[in-house]
Amino acid sequence: MRKAAFIFIFLIQSTGLFASEHTLVIKDATDNRAVTGAVVFLNLPSGKTNVYLPDYKGRVTMSLHDTEKSVVEIKCIGYISQTLTSLTSGEQTIHLHRSEITLDQVAITSTYTPVPVMQSAYTVKIIDKEQISSMAAVNAADVLGKQLNMRTGYDQAFGSTLTMQGLDMNNIKVLIDGVPVIGRMNGNIDLSQLNTSNVERIEVVEGPMSTSYGTDAIAGVINIITKPQNIRKNSASATAYYESIGTYNADVSAQAALNKINLKLSAGRNLFQGWNLTDDRRVYEWKPKTQYYGSAMISAVFGKVKLNYQLNLFDEKITDKGPVTITPFSAYAYDSYYKTLRHSQVISYDYYADEKNKITGHVSYSSYNRRKEVYFKDMVALQQTELTTPEFRDTTTFAAWNVRSTWNHINDSRKINFQTGIDINLENGNGKRLDRNRYVDDYAVFASAEYTGIKNLLIRPGLRYSYNTMYKTPLLPSVNVKYDITSAMAVRASYSKGFRAPGLKELYLDFVDINHNIQGNPDIQPESSDNYQLSLNHRYKTGKLQLESEIKGFYNKVSNLITLAQYSDTSNLYTYINVGHYTATGAEWTETVTYGNWSLSGGVAYTGNSSQYAEGSNNPEWYTQVNGALGWQWPAVGVNVNAYYKYNGAMPVFVVDDAEQESILRSEAYQVMDIIAGKSFWKERFTLSAGVKNLFNVSTIRQMSTGQVHGSSSSSSSVLPGRLYCIKLQLSL
Repeated sequence: MRKAAFIFIFLIQSTGLFASEHTLVIKDATDNRAVTGAVVFLNLPSGKTNVYLPDYKGRVTMSLHDTEKSVVEIKCIGYISQTLTSLTSGEQTIHLHRSEITLDQVAITSTYTPVPVMQSAYTVKIIDKEQISSMAAVNAADVLGKQLNMRTGYDQAFGSTLTMQGLDMNNIKVLIDGVPVIGRMNGNIDLSQLNTSNVERIEVVEGPMSTSYGTDAIAGVINIITKPQNIRKNSASATAYYESIGTYNADVSAQAALNKINLKLSAGRNLFQGWNLTDDRRVYEWKPKTQYYGSAMISAVFGKVKLNYQLNLFDEKITDKGPVTITPFSAYAYDSYYKTLRHSQVISYDYYADEKNKITGHVSYSSYNRRKEVYFKDMVALQQTELTTPEFRDTTTFAAWNVRSTWNHINDSRKINFQTGIDINLENGNGKRLDRNRYVDDYAVFASAEYTGIKNLLIRPGLRYSYNTMYKTPLLPSVNVKYDITSAMAVRASYSKGFRAPGLKELYLDFVDINHNIQGNPDIQPESSDNYQLSLNHRYKTGKLQLESEIKGFYNKVSNLITLAQYSDTSNLYTYINVGHYTATGAEWTETVTYGNWSLSGGVAYTGNSSQYAEGSNNPEWYTQVNGALGWQWPAVGVNVNAYYKYNGAMPVFVVDDAEQESILRSEAYQVMDIIAGKSFWKERFTLSAGVKNLFNVSTIRQMSTGQVHGSSSSSSSVLPGRLYCIKLQLSL
């Protein structure tokens, strides 16, 4: 027995002669904080590579069997990589120096690995949290409405609308952390339901992304990124926001790092009391709205795997009070309430097989429920009774599973890298407006490769194949080419094939109320498109001066575009039809100048749309957009001032009636300007912002139509609730 014990102790001690433990503590050279987003690669003499992910303190512990020949590489986006060739047992602190490419200039949407924007095969527009904060933006619609070649609108029944590169939101894929957002009403995702309180950044990729993301991505992809890149310490924050039109918002969040587990909780409420432009009538032009939202995130590191679970909840109530009817014996009104519930659960993962291979993906379940309730209100007795007959009650429900996984192979020493993956979408919907329970499933595989065998040239071809339970889907090819003229100048060219299957609403919608009569059409065909883009990007930096320029042109040709058409001249009934050909052509120029504490940016976009329903062709209808932003910072006292300007030219919309005659609805041009100033206190823990939005007091615009059948007519549409003043308080601990 003693002999066995002696042998056991000897083996343990002798193992220590050949193996030792080495701990690296990875910190930021600027502020000495832990860099938890780094990846450590241990290259052993045998040729095997071990991967280590730091804990919340930036610590990595490795067992080394041959300290003299092992090589350690430390990589992290936004930092200069380090290589260690000599290691000894014990603890060693490594300070990573930030590269000139900062984190908010790194793109992750549809890339193999996070890369600087200038290195991406795509032209990516990034709106970081600092920009979002300087706008005092409440939701995604506030942010995107200020961008060039993007235009937001508002519908009292369906919420916010958006157009991008001349195409409406039916053709724009909206993602939150890479997960598709469901619940389209009349083709629109209501961006006013996507709050920015927990948003890190928004990435916009313009042009068809159907090869990577499938249907609904003909015009491009908007990826709203909420996951924190790193949780470095325990913290908490609270925000209060007020607008003079009766908006009262508040939210809180807290995050903690517990060994290998990170936890983040957030919750908030947005309250809008309603707004009338002229008087205090009971019927509001801008309906009262209350939103509650919350999220919980748990992330952990297990060996080579990063796991993340996220739960998101959203509850909205819109109050639509009707006019009072007075008779000799009574006074009454009909009040409607629109209630929306959103819910999503996501499990995402990153698996680092080795230095060259990484697998990422997620499994998500999302649900959307919109319910309409109508009450009869006795204005004399001050009592109300819910009307429960079918013509007054309406519930629409959507649910979707999304499974997406990609294998990314990246070898810096080779000329070819590649990505392959699967994308499964299972969606169903039911409700009175959908006639009955409906579903559509889509199973897809996709792949792309990046070839860099020619100096300064990157070629990225891609291909997607999918099986759709309702429609035959074509192969979707794409090719992106980037040529670096210099290290600071690049030209990009691309061709993409797009595809969009009709949504459940377009096929089976049955929506009738006092303002709408829209019917689905189960006979409509899918859309397909061809897109061409060409852009030139240039950056110049000398001393305190930095210039960024971009010139871009695009051409979108859509076949079988799905649009609403008037059913007859004497009815307000509309249904969905296919337009033969629809084109969107445009060019834009943007310029950003930064000098010291000053920044100035601006751009001009010129877009032309044409539609061909019957024989013959229409000349393009052109419109202009102009935007600009001026910012000034005084870091010594924590003061910043920002002004944002946007001009939206008269935009055309094509309408087709049942007689196959086209008319053009053109909205009046208008301009908007916001000015926001901020001041930080208490070592930047407390921030006060205040300003004016819609300085020019725009409220309604005219919409004029000139058609071959109906003649000329005009109407007005509410776009903004007039000039308002806002104040925002934020506390961070």
